[in-house]
Amino acid sequence: MMVPSMMKVSQRGLLSQRDNEGSRLTESGFHFLLMDTNAQLWYIIREYISNSEDRGVDSADLISFLLELSFHVTGEAYNMNTLDEIQRITVKDLADLGLIKLQNCLC
Repeated sequence: MMVPSMMKVSQRGLLSQRDNEGSRLTESGFHFLLMDTNAQLWYIIREYISNSEDRGVDSADLISFLLELSFHVTGEAYNMNTLDEIQRITVKDLADLGLIKLQNCLC
């Protein structure tokens, strides 16, 4: 289940909701579904960064951390103990979106 901040990011401009009705796909949401996977990913990351200040996160720090993650070797574990609270929340949000995989270490 997605956390509220991720729901806000994923729904911004893509869904509309009226009283006593469920969510409806907007025209932008329909276009989002027609995008290729890479374009969808960039849309989500861009919205996540744009939404960062609403969550009290410095966007420069967030971008720096996302760049750091992008250079990490695929398939290798990343030590969560070295991350600050904002970075841990970001990792959790990315995992909720299915962009990264969290694993438990029994070390």
